[in-house]
This record gives sequence, structure tokens and C-alpha cells, in this order.
Amino acid sequence: MVTRTAFGRSSVLTRMEEVVRAVLAVLGRGTMLKQFRRVAGVAALSTALAGGLVTPAIASEPVIVDVAFTINGPYGPGPCSLWATGGGTRHVETFSDASGNPVLVRRHVIFTGTVTNTATGKAVPYIGDFTVTRDVVADTNTYAGLLRETAIPGQPPIIAAGQMVTTADFPPQLISESGRTIDAWLAAVCQLTGS
Repeated sequence: MVTRTAFGRSSVLTRMEEVVRAVLAVLGRGTMLKQFRRVAGVAALSTALAGGLVTPAIASEPVIVDVAFTINGPYGPGPCSLWATGGGTRHVETFSDASGNPVLVRRHVIFTGTVTNTATGKAVPYIGDFTVTRDVVADTNTYAGLLRETAIPGQPPIIAAGQMVTTADFPPQLISESGRTIDAWLAAVCQLTGS
């Protein structure tokens, strides 16, 4: 909570109090007054955060690690049996609280590869460029961006893009999803590589 002691007797606080008093004199009591108080509270908190007067729960700069990875294994589950190969990088930022416990982990993933239909031997390229944000406190993962794309010359690209929120446990449970899904991408790739 932002309090008067967080601001001290700054000229910003004094001026905000003058504006609030003037507006309250005009508005009087009622719904408009409640809405104004809500807006004023958000404005005060935003000013405090921007001015460094209030700090969020994250205590330090993130620990940043870049990790290369390879892809070589079954892909799915899907409507057909696929084998994926390729590689990419993960840019991992871990934010911790004052005790050193991770509270947020953000991974930016970029990869390229090939998926092969194991029944037909037909292969298509695929790429991805997305961010996974792990909220340790809420125990969720949020995936956002270009999750998968397959582009074949002369055909429209097959894309899975948007946002997906899951539980962080395994196997993850879907909480919400928007945009074209990975399941739709898998079905289209299986159709494209089928006999």
C-alpha cells in the first residue's frame, strides 16, 4: 500500500492532495466519487513505482543465462507419428525475491528444425519464436508468440501463434488459450505429410 510516509511531504503529494480536494468538492458523494478514488489510487501507485518510492516483490536484477539446445525425438501427441530434429537457443531470465527464491522465470525460445511423418517419410520445416513466463507464485506458465510455423513454398504458412496459459505441474493443465493452437498446427502438418 502506498502511504503518505512513502512520499514524505513531497511537492507531488501536496499537489495531488490539492487536485483531489478540488475534484471531490465538485463531485460530491456517489459513484463518480468511488471511480475517482480508484483512479487516483492507481495514479499514486504508478507515480510511486516510476519514482522508485515503492519496489515490487522482485528484489534484484535477474540472473540471465543463454542455453543452446538440440531437438531429436518424437513429436506429439498428434493425429500422426512425427519425428522432430533441429536446434535453437533459450534466453533465460530468473527473477528472485529478497530471500533468493525465484518468483518469475522468463524464457525466450527461438528454434528451427524439421518434422518428419514416420509413416510416410515426408518432412517439412518448422520454426518457433516465443516466450514462456513461469510465475512461481501463481504456479502457471504463459506461452506467447509464434509457437510453431511451417512454410512450404507456394502454400500459405501453417501457424500456431497466440497465447496459452497452463498450470506449471506435469502434465500441464490448460487454463486458457487464444489464437491458432499447436493441436491445429499438428493436424495440418499431419495432413500435409500424409500419404
